[in-house]
Amino acid sequence: MAGLRLPRRVTQPRATNDLLGTFADGGAQEARSAVAAARRAFDSTAWSRDRHRRAAALHELADRLGHRKDELITLPARENGKLLAEAALEVEGTIPKLRYHAALSLTDYGRAGEMRPGMYSMTLCEAAGVAAVIVPWNSPVILPARSFALTLAAGCTVVMKMPAQTGPVNGVLSEIIADTSSLEPGVFNVFTESGNAGAPEFVSSPDVDVVSYTGSTAVGRVIMEQATPTLKTLPMEPGIPPRESFAPGSAAAAVSCRQTRPHPVHLSRRTRTSSVVGR
Repeated sequence: MAGLRLPRRVTQPRATNDLLGTFADGGAQEARSAVAAARRAFDSTAWSRDRHRRAAALHELADRLGHRKDELITLPARENGKLLAEAALEVEGTIPKLRYHAALSLTDYGRAGEMRPGMYSMTLCEAAGVAAVIVPWNSPVILPARSFALTLAAGCTVVMKMPAQTGPVNGVLSEIIADTSSLEPGVFNVFTESGNAGAPEFVSSPDVDVVSYTGSTAVGRVIMEQATPTLKTLPMEPGIPPRESFAPGSAAAAVSCRQTRPHPVHLSRRTRTSSVVGR
């Protein structure tokens, strides 16, 4: 697709420094394409209103992740030295999280009351719109899931920027997302970036309604400042030391009520040729 970056090398950060593979390095063009696709999907499909479709998609994501959980457990150990026991705990905890949000998507809540005799008021929750998720490198499976599962369950469409440090895991997650047939085209869009061009597009775009971020307090302040003109909702978890210039992120609030420097990683499997993967 237009704007596709040249593949970047991914190397093993442990003693041998073996080459594990390559990944497609995204940037501003991939971010803009992802936002445009997510906006179209939110505005023109029934995704935000079809709670049964959302539940089915989250259950299917959980199924597909479960089928590849062994791969997702070993990859973090190869790319950044994560202990296998820690990786297993992370992946095993992600699957029930997806199923929990699948069930949550079938619920609804609000408030209704008789304001005066014969006059009634009702407040219901609705999806906020397009939610951008900027995810961290340290827990590359469960931290993205805790944001995108909630946003999808709420009826939002998602754009997600993943860091280059976790290219191997990103490739598997992108394949899982792309293979989930219950996700309508444009609902969930993902790209990987080593630099600092794509994530700021999420923050400045008027088509993005929510930006979910986990990372350093300093970068959080920048995001808050740059998101002010478009009045975005900004769920954040600041305080984590930065490993990249504009990237770690998670923890999303996707429902609204009406009234630095790139670090190489290494890849043990083939990734997709496109740096934007969307369903």
